[in-house]
Amino acid sequence: LVLPKQTSSSVSLDDLHSRNGRHLLRAYKNLGNLQVVQLAPGEELNEALNEYKGSGLVEFAEPDYKLHASVIPDDPQFANGLQWALRNTSFPGNDIHATAGWDTLNSASNIVVAIVDSGIRYTHEDLAANMWVNPGEIANNGADDDGNGYVDDVHGFNAVNNTGDPMDDAGHGTHVAGIIGAVGNNGLGICGIAWNVKLMACKFLDSQGNGDTSDAIACINYARKMGAKVINASWGGPDNSAALLTAISNARAAGIIFVTAAGNDAENLDNVPSYPASYNLDNIVVVGASTRSDTIDTSYSNYGANSVDLFAPGSGIYSTYDTYDGAYTTMSGTSMAAPHVTGVVALMGARFSNLTYNQIISRLLASVDVIPSMTGKCKSGGRVNLAKALGPNPTANFAASRLSGQPPLSVTFTNLSLGELRSLSWDFGDGMPLNTNNNPTHVFARNGDFRVQLTVIGTNGQTNAFDETVKISSNYQFISENYAWIDPSGMAPLTLSDNGVSDAQPLSFVFRFYDQTFESIYVAANGVLGFNNSGLTTTSNNSLTNSPEPKGIICPYWDNLNPGAGGAIYAGVVGDAPHRRFVASWVDVPRNSSPVPVTFQAILEEDTREIVFQYLETHPETTRGGAKRATVGVESPTGTTAALYTYDGSPYVLKNYTALRAKARAYTYLLAHSESIALRAVQGIGLTTTNTLILENAGNQPLQYSLAIPASWLDQSASAGFNGTLVGGQTQAIPLALTDAALALAPGFYQAGLTVSNTTDGAGNTTLPVTLEIQAPNAILELVPPVSNSFTGGLGGPFSPDFITVRLHNAGNIPLNWAGSTNDSWFKLSTSAGFLAPGASSDIRISLTPAAADDLSGTHAGSAFFRDANSAAPALEVPVLLDVRAKITPTAASIVNGQFQGQLTFPVDGPYIIEVSEDLQTWTEWAANATQNGQSVTFQDSLDNGAHRFYRLRGQ
Repeated sequence: LVLPKQTSSSVSLDDLHSRNGRHLLRAYKNLGNLQVVQLAPGEELNEALNEYKGSGLVEFAEPDYKLHASVIPDDPQFANGLQWALRNTSFPGNDIHATAGWDTLNSASNIVVAIVDSGIRYTHEDLAANMWVNPGEIANNGADDDGNGYVDDVHGFNAVNNTGDPMDDAGHGTHVAGIIGAVGNNGLGICGIAWNVKLMACKFLDSQGNGDTSDAIACINYARKMGAKVINASWGGPDNSAALLTAISNARAAGIIFVTAAGNDAENLDNVPSYPASYNLDNIVVVGASTRSDTIDTSYSNYGANSVDLFAPGSGIYSTYDTYDGAYTTMSGTSMAAPHVTGVVALMGARFSNLTYNQIISRLLASVDVIPSMTGKCKSGGRVNLAKALGPNPTANFAASRLSGQPPLSVTFTNLSLGELRSLSWDFGDGMPLNTNNNPTHVFARNGDFRVQLTVIGTNGQTNAFDETVKISSNYQFISENYAWIDPSGMAPLTLSDNGVSDAQPLSFVFRFYDQTFESIYVAANGVLGFNNSGLTTTSNNSLTNSPEPKGIICPYWDNLNPGAGGAIYAGVVGDAPHRRFVASWVDVPRNSSPVPVTFQAILEEDTREIVFQYLETHPETTRGGAKRATVGVESPTGTTAALYTYDGSPYVLKNYTALRAKARAYTYLLAHSESIALRAVQGIGLTTTNTLILENAGNQPLQYSLAIPASWLDQSASAGFNGTLVGGQTQAIPLALTDAALALAPGFYQAGLTVSNTTDGAGNTTLPVTLEIQAPNAILELVPPVSNSFTGGLGGPFSPDFITVRLHNAGNIPLNWAGSTNDSWFKLSTSAGFLAPGASSDIRISLTPAAADDLSGTHAGSAFFRDANSAAPALEVPVLLDVRAKITPTAASIVNGQFQGQLTFPVDGPYIIEVSEDLQTWTEWAANATQNGQSVTFQDSLDNGAHRFYRLRGQ
């Protein structure tokens, strides 16, 4: 999707499309002529995007992303909000983002999840359809059909009594199973994280929730042998078992991810270990419990910066239960948190089947929602997010050290993208070159909102992009100003009641405020001016920045004033252009709850674009005066930036006969609009490329600059602009020229560093790499042959086509003169000589001469030759053919009733003229006949005895 700039030529953009073999599919005129462009076959998306962005012709270029319908299950307890962990209606966003994740994938039908627990009620209405079925076992036949040592182990294994019946008798395992894989979208009960999955029941906990390590090991070994990809272990204890560690290590060797609960002792596992959570194996994922409000449930959940991997919802979790086939209940604990992660891992395994177990775990931890309260409490610092974990592969993502501030603002970007990347590029949105560093630091030197986009390409060739907006705005600073009261008595007073707001007052000039321009302003009774009137009736002054409203305000004395109780408010313009000033004055206006009146004014200056506050009387001796209850400052129209002078008397108390000036903070910053410079020249001749360095003072104060390069081959004279002055906002093009010494260099590559210096204060100093390629002089004549080199027609013509085209191209680096010739008289060149600059092309036409009409039937061959006039290289040859077709076929003539009767055929439709000759030298028109029988003409001629004639057919 490409949006042309309004200033762009449509012809230029069309040329950019066609030059690269792209096709414009359609455009939307009512959307600014937004264009849908089909890339050329095999073209890299990222390369095309970068070319469009770098062309200067488009506002933006982005992929035509695929969209699809959102997927919401019909399970009633999901719909009514009981499953808050999947969709949190009380605290939106404080959940695992299941609905967004399901848009990507909701089924893990090929993934076997072993639940090593108290068993599963495998007949439950919401679990039965998702139970794993042992493919080698025949149900209820009393035999060990698959020979694994267990009879009728259709849905799993019971280590407590060493049978194949893992029916739950404690409820814990059934509750865990429902979180992972209750059947989704079946209109019953709840929805599991994986709507479709294979749940393997491995029972080692008894009806009281207790079990032996040996039985846990037996279950883990069973899961490994029977094909499980994920094991959920919502249990633990304080004892370190080497045997249990070995069993989990064997599962690791089989590529099995082992998800376990952190434990419910409210302890730091870094200090108080619990097992299996504290085993140091990279296939173990340790999960702590979070609440509905996205905090750690400190009443029970263990934690640990080095021991717990992430958190997941664990408090007040509604799921399936074992008391009957339609039973559900609510439970809490890290036992409930772990299966949330297990369900996510199962879906990840189905989506990313080519990833190894440790790659899936790395992606799982990298895709969490980082929560401040979880930072330092687990390795990832956050809570599981299904949508991010299942997102595109790769998934672009980054964090910025700052998203707003004053220029020049240095921002460090951290790449948080998921997946294996082949390449990445940063577009900072401010016109500076793309950056390919992994974690770059960029300086935003101008005011504006800049859309920063990270584009990544995976090793699978897929492209994904992520963007954030960085808001840069120069703030104001307050300095003392000479007091010079402007008498407002000649201005018309504004009729304002308590908390009133005026109509829009014309400024009579354009005033720039926080990089936006305004021509009118509102005056409020409470000592505030605003560029919009929203919120100006607010009675209670706030500190700045003020939230939520008013915004875009100028506060000479924001307080609860009441002009309805006394005094007057004036507004008007004084002075002449370009030195006009808009003045708003509050004269003897009392505070609403105090009889003490105050007199002050605010002045907006046309020429300086600055703001002056003047205070005639603020009664600093009273507790209600001296701005001890007022706000003095300015705030941006977006409400994100403000300059506060004082708030409720802190840190300053206003004094009478004083003035303040609010002016934009002064700064300079030198930008060089290039990340590198590549020059190319021909030995002894000069540059073959146009090279210009663009310097910009992105600040608002003048600066001195200088350029220096420790290389004799680049011209550093003052006339080339290597020293100069730039005022605020000015750009300067610096042409880069070579010295005579450069032209004498031998062919090869030369490198140096061009130092760009802000000699005023050093802001923006940088060094750019410069490369110079010296090429040996070389003229190379290339020929692009015609699509067809044949002319075709009947005897005597006409012939088609009218001409054929040959293209000559100078692929060298110096100009050349070419010459052309032919070896026969029946064809000619449109021009036989010419000049070609380096890289230039010229089209030459080859056409027939009148002599072609005299050629007899058959194929005639000739050649055109082209050569570099100053080179001894062999000429380039273009074969040229003329195919003259015969007119009469052998069976098309006979004598009928004493008359010669013939039929002549012609390659194209007529009408035709019959010509006759007795000597094949002189031809005369004999008859004109209309076309008959398609491309054939039949005629008759009476002949005298002994006479002979020749006939031919010519098109009219």
